[in-house]
Amino acid sequence: DPTFARPVVKVSRAVTQSIGHNTPTAVEWQSTLFDTHSMFNLGLPTRLTIPISGLYLMGAWYQWVLEGADDPREVYFRLNGTQELDRQGALSSLAVDVNSNHVYSWYFNAGDYVELIAFQTSGGLLALGASHFPVMWMMYTGKKV
Repeated sequence: DPTFARPVVKVSRAVTQSIGHNTPTAVEWQSTLFDTHSMFNLGLPTRLTIPISGLYLMGAWYQWVLEGADDPREVYFRLNGTQELDRQGALSSLAVDVNSNHVYSWYFNAGDYVELIAFQTSGGLLALGASHFPVMWMMYTGKKV
């Protein structure tokens, strides 16, 4: 259908977010760069909500601020507040900030929501975002065949 508008959204943060030790924390988005189907609601700032059932491609770009070495740091997409979809980790053993991209695809039902969860075990607080702040995006790619 040439008149079909594909659901797409991209959200971002403008400041760092503190992630506590051994505490899975949903990233709180502050603004949209684009949102064709109202997938983001500022009243529920951690969620992107699926408007149409189907296959979606989603991704995130984020930066862990350098604070200590050999600290495991991970992010994962979480479905409907409980189901972990995919996990990506990094070990900060270099004296630099850790930048990462994370891309994954999944079949969603209308009304499902996805969050980006950050997790680390440094023994204290770590900041997500510094000179480059996190973004997350989703795009509908089609129906299940």
